[in-house]
Amino acid sequence: MAENITRESILSKDLICSNQKESQLEFQVLLPEITQGEAQVLFTDGTAKIRALKAQADKLTIDGELETVTVYSGTDIKAACAKASKTFSIDMEMPGLLPGHEVSASASLEKISCITDVSQAKLNTVISVKATACELSQVQVITDINDIPLETKRTSVSARIKVGEGSSKALVDSVAELPFGLTSKKILFDRSTAAPVSVSVIDGGVTISGIVTIDAYHLTPLLDKPIAKTHHVLPFDTAIDIDSARQGQSAKVTLSLSDTKLTLQTDDDGASSFLFEGKLTSHAVIEDQTSISVIEDAYSTGISTVDLKMREINIKADSFLRTAQYQLRLNAILPKERTPIGALLACFARPVYYDIDKTGNASITGSMDVSIVYLPEGSTKIESFTQELPFEAVFDIRCPDACMDELTVKDIDAVLIATDQVEARMTLALKCEGDMTQSVLVPTDAVRRENDLPEKSMISVYFVQNGDTLWSIAKNCLTTIDNLKRFNPDCTHISPGDKLILLKKGRGALT
Repeated sequence: MAENITRESILSKDLICSNQKESQLEFQVLLPEITQGEAQVLFTDGTAKIRALKAQADKLTIDGELETVTVYSGTDIKAACAKASKTFSIDMEMPGLLPGHEVSASASLEKISCITDVSQAKLNTVISVKATACELSQVQVITDINDIPLETKRTSVSARIKVGEGSSKALVDSVAELPFGLTSKKILFDRSTAAPVSVSVIDGGVTISGIVTIDAYHLTPLLDKPIAKTHHVLPFDTAIDIDSARQGQSAKVTLSLSDTKLTLQTDDDGASSFLFEGKLTSHAVIEDQTSISVIEDAYSTGISTVDLKMREINIKADSFLRTAQYQLRLNAILPKERTPIGALLACFARPVYYDIDKTGNASITGSMDVSIVYLPEGSTKIESFTQELPFEAVFDIRCPDACMDELTVKDIDAVLIATDQVEARMTLALKCEGDMTQSVLVPTDAVRRENDLPEKSMISVYFVQNGDTLWSIAKNCLTTIDNLKRFNPDCTHISPGDKLILLKKGRGALT
């Protein structure tokens, strides 16, 4: 009876698989400012970025790039920084994956260590990648059956669907002032991130207002403070053209910075500011909320009726994005053979690994690499040490199991508790992102059959059973809710044992 049925399509989203894998990557980094003696690495860190995803049968290939910074000193230099990048390609088993499935993935630097050899460093790194694959399919759902007078129970099914996406690239440049009294001889390196503050969907595109957050590490002429950190927040505005975008829709935006450059600007009194330049890549996915009324159940009191074939599907009900912060303090102890600390210069921290428990509020246990850069007592030679410290954190958010989680460290500072003990203070930022899916039963097919009607109309008595509703009674007894209410005016609320008068139509009766 397909020709007598009205259908509409709805998008089903089913989780296929998810997996996580670690991969080692080794490469050499030149330390060009070492002209004599051997380099001493003070600190090294990196960021792993995904460049491309390739889905094959049961396998996902993740191509990316690892960008590293290595801060070092030597006999003839206070401090210098070497930047390097290395591409990587990781194959990961994903049972059930097929080309065309929707894949989301993330990459992070799990571990990094180095061995110096005169004017170069050998970096040993471990990159961790996570991926989730989903199958998207259009399901034809019955919304009306046209040739049979039916009693119907309906439900509204709402789903969030993608209506378009787009990207844009723009140059961001802005001047940042240095704190009064700080003289910067050179900017060793910076950590820069871009984040949206407000996003507006308009007809034909998306407008974004955001901020670039910069932590800049400077080499200064001060003997007791040769390295200094400054923090800056710079605003920006950008836009993405997307023809299908319409006002009132929603947008999921991701931002990334690349090729950042900080150039000191000097005046008669020395450097008082720097020019920040970077390439900003913006990507937006436009979504709209759609709702259709589907038949949840149906029957006829006439000669012909239908049996519905129901199917359980998962629909995307909403996009999920939750963020929370946790203030963490960790104590780093100077190795016993070292000269006591005279002055702190910088503190760095990076999660080595972590496990997240999502049964309640997101709870994380893991370990943190904490690096302390300092001047020993009575010395002007910069030293450093790194310790892996365990930590626990509970965030005031709840995250679905299927979401992608990302933990970052920001606002790092340190306080000297004793000459051999440093308290590292930092903010842990947790982001959980994904799709909220909802399981719904929808009719996908209908089969016509004849009702088992009596030969003539008849009146009977029915006693309400546990679990009965007016709908189930009317359907099972081939009558209507209106008839139930007409013969039983007080049946709005029914309880087991209540007596109802029923009128069943016979085969000779009008329907």
